[in-house]
Amino acid sequence: MPSPARLFVLLIVVFSLFSVMNAGAQPPANGVTVDTDLELLSLSNLDGGGRIIWRYTGANATLLRTKMLQMYDQEQYIPYGFLLAGRGTGTVPPPSPSPTFNNGVLDEGEAEEYLVQLELELEDNIPSGERLGARQFRSVVLRGTDLAQRDLPPQESSEGLVGSTAGSAQNLEIRFIFDIREGASARDFAQADTMLASAPHRVFRFRIADNLVQTSLCPPSCTPFPTRGGWRVIAPSAALSAGGPFLWHGNPGATPWDENATNVYDPAAANATNYTTDVTGGAPVTVDLRFATTATFSFDHTGGTGAEAGQDVLRVQLSEDGVSWQNLTATNDGDGNAPIDDWPVANLPLATSEFDLGPWVGQRVWLRLNFEADGDAAVDGPGFYVRNLRIDGPSYLNSTIEFRHVDYLVGFGSLVPLASPGAKPTIVRTPVGEVMWYSATYRPTGDGLDNDLDTRIDEEAWDGRDNDGDLRIDEDRNGPPTDQARYSAFDVIENPQILFVLLVVVAWVMGLLHDKTWERYRMKHPQALRPTAVRIKWLQWVARIVLLLLVVFYFFPTLLGADLMVGGVAFWALSITSLVAVSGFTWFWYDRQAKIALAMPPALPEAEVEEEPPPPPPSPEELPRAICAHCALDIEDPATLFRCVCGQTYHAEHAVEVGTCVNCGRPLRAAPPEKQLLTVKCPSCGEINLLAEGADARVAKCTACSSILQEISKGYNYLVIADEPHVAYEWFKGVVKGGVPGLCMSTTFPEKLRREYGLPDVELYWMSDTNPGPRTLDPKRLDFEIMRAMSNFLKANKGGALVLDGLEYLVVENSFDRVLRFIKKVNDLASVHDATMFVPITPTGLGPEEATLLRKEFDKVETIGAAK
Repeated sequence: MPSPARLFVLLIVVFSLFSVMNAGAQPPANGVTVDTDLELLSLSNLDGGGRIIWRYTGANATLLRTKMLQMYDQEQYIPYGFLLAGRGTGTVPPPSPSPTFNNGVLDEGEAEEYLVQLELELEDNIPSGERLGARQFRSVVLRGTDLAQRDLPPQESSEGLVGSTAGSAQNLEIRFIFDIREGASARDFAQADTMLASAPHRVFRFRIADNLVQTSLCPPSCTPFPTRGGWRVIAPSAALSAGGPFLWHGNPGATPWDENATNVYDPAAANATNYTTDVTGGAPVTVDLRFATTATFSFDHTGGTGAEAGQDVLRVQLSEDGVSWQNLTATNDGDGNAPIDDWPVANLPLATSEFDLGPWVGQRVWLRLNFEADGDAAVDGPGFYVRNLRIDGPSYLNSTIEFRHVDYLVGFGSLVPLASPGAKPTIVRTPVGEVMWYSATYRPTGDGLDNDLDTRIDEEAWDGRDNDGDLRIDEDRNGPPTDQARYSAFDVIENPQILFVLLVVVAWVMGLLHDKTWERYRMKHPQALRPTAVRIKWLQWVARIVLLLLVVFYFFPTLLGADLMVGGVAFWALSITSLVAVSGFTWFWYDRQAKIALAMPPALPEAEVEEEPPPPPPSPEELPRAICAHCALDIEDPATLFRCVCGQTYHAEHAVEVGTCVNCGRPLRAAPPEKQLLTVKCPSCGEINLLAEGADARVAKCTACSSILQEISKGYNYLVIADEPHVAYEWFKGVVKGGVPGLCMSTTFPEKLRREYGLPDVELYWMSDTNPGPRTLDPKRLDFEIMRAMSNFLKANKGGALVLDGLEYLVVENSFDRVLRFIKKVNDLASVHDATMFVPITPTGLGPEEATLLRKEFDKVETIGAAK
């Protein structure tokens, strides 16, 4: 089995193949596809990374490509108000202008600058006053992003980018990889993504916020609406101190924040301050809305000049040519007129006016604040106090996208869809981790930034903005699905390893309980009927089908759909319920069948059975030979035969021992046969021995010399089948006592063998691979060491005797076929040299077919059994 590291690598390779397959589909014409994946190792920490691929076709590719050309080909430096403002765009700046500048082609350097800015945008590491910190994506936080082919030209990680023009028709594809920073141990997250999906457009967002707090690096004129035209910076009132100073058009000697004061501003005033990027308060410049998807201008204010029409007013004005100006009306204006509504200073909090710049998206426009008195020589109020002036031109994907994502999670973590009213995810669960596929088609409703990552500086809620701080625009548009999921680093209920152990335990316990229930059912039968008890097949199949369903639901929990997902709680409930239900029903059904079996009529008593006429005994022709039903051996001596009334035959002594016929169950009333004593002459010393009738002379010993009473014929190969090998050793001793040279090969240690059987001075070899030596033979080297030792002995000692003990061990160390060929060679060699060989084996040491083949290789096969 591979190590965990190799297994993890293998899984990542497999997961990567899945990812490539998932990312291989092409978007439709005029479509956008965003393919992402996460490959996570969830052990003690969460580690890993992922990939993202943006694909644009048709008009969507043209739009994004046009934005790149306008920013990186037509500008030498990124303009003020955009991310990385002041940074070069990839063209060579003066005094050495490059021919690639403004040539209508997105050259390699320009494309590289865009990709670098996209990389920094994903990392949220833009040094432009925004909050720093990586962006959250699903259950993790991005730590570092890079091109898919890092350290290579941008064309290696993109297609349709380098060398393209505004009229290029090819598809646009950008490929990135990223690492993750360890995420939370548990986190709920949205399945659908807009943060990554909108990132290629979000690079072009335009955002300006005022800075009225004077520092050494930024005097009050740093505000994009500088202190000119009679506007100046004043400190906030005590009630409005939080949030910083205000812009006010009052006279320098007047007292601000006094609603009853007179002459706080010029009754014939005409105070205008234009948007500019010149920190010295220089010439007005345009607000660049070329890249925006929508745009707004907003500010907080208080004060006013009275509620009557025609009085002194503050207006927001816009110009397309810098000459003619038109008044803008706030989208949340109370009376629907262009002048800003009054908001008494005492009426806290501040009012907010917001102006829709959407009609001028794609243009450069001039913007100004203009206060004009009506010239009636009257000052009708304290004037307008303004702060938090903001111009927001977000750039995001304003098209339907196909978002496809795959989570590859290896380790102890788990992924659970909490709610999927929109797109339905698919999950595959394994003992080493989980894979979750998710895909959805939707239209983003913003740039995908959450509240913590927005660029807004002040901490107060914005009127006219949603909870994330993004502008409310096109609220009737279809947003991303609200599908939610949860990641847990370790959840006892959802952990895939614990669920797998649960599956294995349930399968084992279910099988164990089934076997015990079956055994209990069988033991309830009378002994005579137990062989007729059989397992109920359909109960076994019910258990198998239930286990198969549990296996399917473990590996494919969303097989029935995400809404019916078999999560951890459901799997625990299904497993335990299935175990209890199947085992309980199995017990009930077997118990029912046992009661039916026990309800059968009992067998007749013995007296009534005897009155029944016994079955006719079989004729001698039907039984050509008598076989004992107890020992299964031939009954050679008719005097020792006992026949039951049903015709079954036994040795007389076995009939007494058994007592009941195995065929019909009747008692066997056989009297033990009277045994007579026979005289047997010892072939070695000639002593006369008394031997009981029926005793086996092959194992009986002489009382004088302890030799076997039956003479062993020399020059033959003997296969001795007995429970113990001592019979073969006794025969071997009987042969070598007459001065015949002997050789013994055994798996028993030689000295122990000599003490146990009292062997005379014979050659002893030990077949073992644990202690090499001159008298030790390797059991695996049949045709070398063992055969050579036997051959040398037989050639030097014609007519000798030998014992080969441990044939079963040789079969284990080699194979039966090799041992059979070896035995044939040894037997042939012994026959040539007129030797006597004994090979002991046990009755059950070999299988029936192997024993039959072995018998054919020997001159004599001697079976020493209890019946003899």
